[in-house]
Amino acid sequence: MHTVRASMLDWRDQNNGACGQCSKYENQFGGRKMNFNIIVCGVGGQGVVSSSNVVALAAFKQGLDVMKYETRGMAQQGGTVVSHVRIGDDVKTPIIREGCADLLIAFEPLEAIRYLNLLNVEGKLLASTHPIKVLGYPKLGDLYGELESHGAELVDASILAKKAGGFIMQNTVMLGAASRHIPLDEKNILEAIRETFAKQVGVNLKAFEIGKNRK
Repeated sequence: MHTVRASMLDWRDQNNGACGQCSKYENQFGGRKMNFNIIVCGVGGQGVVSSSNVVALAAFKQGLDVMKYETRGMAQQGGTVVSHVRIGDDVKTPIIREGCADLLIAFEPLEAIRYLNLLNVEGKLLASTHPIKVLGYPKLGDLYGELESHGAELVDASILAKKAGGFIMQNTVMLGAASRHIPLDEKNILEAIRETFAKQVGVNLKAFEIGKNRK
């Protein structure tokens, strides 16, 4: 049975943000070396891999080092999917260690909880409020409460996606919502969207803008 694990509430105190991978932004605006670690997670069929491909391609277009790694659950449709994307001036390994992600983008609220331990103490967390429920799924109020206790930005991606043209646009809505936290030029992200979603460019660009400009 899925439960909201109380032990996850203590991870920040235990970790204290110490991690050789962590960028602390090192500061990309000050000319020093920058590495930035992004986790994108959800369940099969939500577009986790394609969305992380957009970020990786945008970083490549910006002239940064990029390394990417993903794992998938046993069920291709409905199983957990997580993608690690590391971008920066000097990226050596693809896997983001516990407590080292600068940004966690979750397409599903329970999946946000599942991978919360990867987030840096100063990291940003964005989570879609739309659940993909299975047997024993926790109460949504409990999930939202725990996510908000970690400073999460909760995004009603399903409603926003409908404005863009359909439920399947949730992943690009979430990319738009997270874009201000990603240290990449927007022009590179938009170009990566055009290349990644070449057959549905218009609706994906619209979904990105809706997510970016949400209130």
